Amino acid sequence: MSRRRAKAEVVLGSAAVNPVAPVGVGRGWRSEAACVGVDPELFFPVGEGPLIEWQVAEAKAVCRGCPVIVECRAWALQVGEDFGVWGGLDAEERRELRRRELPKAG
Repeated sequence: MSRRRAKAEVVLGSAAVNPVAPVGVGRGWRSEAACVGVDPELFFPVGEGPLIEWQVAEAKAVCRGCPVIVECRAWALQVGEDFGVWGGLDAEERRELRRRELPKAG
């Protein structure tokens, strides 16, 4: 496997949490996620300010100990998830990563 293809597979992955995930994307990793049983609202803060910053930090702390953080992040990047904390990254961090990592068209 080429180095470039290996990198793309790490970024884009092959996992999904969403039942409307792209065709061919597996969902088996979900049961191993550290967030199983954690209130989903923690990962989808609404608003701004210190409380939201705390909530995002708490969500990311759950992610840091997750055995499937790479798969979760890859899924969120692949489907263009625009909300919440996925794979230890908030929405803005994922947008920045997509801008830096994904090939430019043209």
